[in-house]
Amino acid sequence: MQLLGMAVPFYQRLQKEGESGRRKMNQHTRYLTVLILLLQAPSYLANLHYTIPGEAFRGGAWFDISGALLLTAGTIFIMWLGERILRKE
Repeated sequence: MQLLGMAVPFYQRLQKEGESGRRKMNQHTRYLTVLILLLQAPSYLANLHYTIPGEAFRGGAWFDISGALLLTAGTIFIMWLGERILRKE
């Protein structure tokens, strides 16, 4: 998002808006994090299928869907926890 602030005029304006722009940038960062995770989680699970020998991670489509959702939920929880910690300081 920092690089987008240098390259994209919309994000340049957000950076100059102060606190409201910072809140919008944080919200866009959260959405981008979840989008990247939704693309990365199936790749990570596919890697497990090919690197772990045997039938340990061969659960089929249900394993892939539930695993991707679990990784996404865990990441959202960690982002929430990090925000709570930052607010306490």
